[in-house]
Amino acid sequence: MRRLKLLAAALSLTLIGCSKDIIATSAGVCRAIEPIRPSRKDVLTQGTKEQIAGTNAVILSSCGKGPEAQRVSS
Repeated sequence: MRRLKLLAAALSLTLIGCSKDIIATSAGVCRAIEPIRPSRKDVLTQGTKEQIAGTNAVILSSCGKGPEAQRVSS
């Protein structure tokens, strides 16, 4: 059992040494995301409308995507 623990620890340290840093910039993220724009035909609950509005508000404040990002009709 002790050998297994030592092997697992050694393997973990080896794998950590091979990892690379992943850096995401806001510019890259903002290019990849779009506000949620439901169709007028979509049937949404009030909770879903609030979630969409909240998500779009974050996108708007973080990425400056147009005011249409805020619109979700009640």
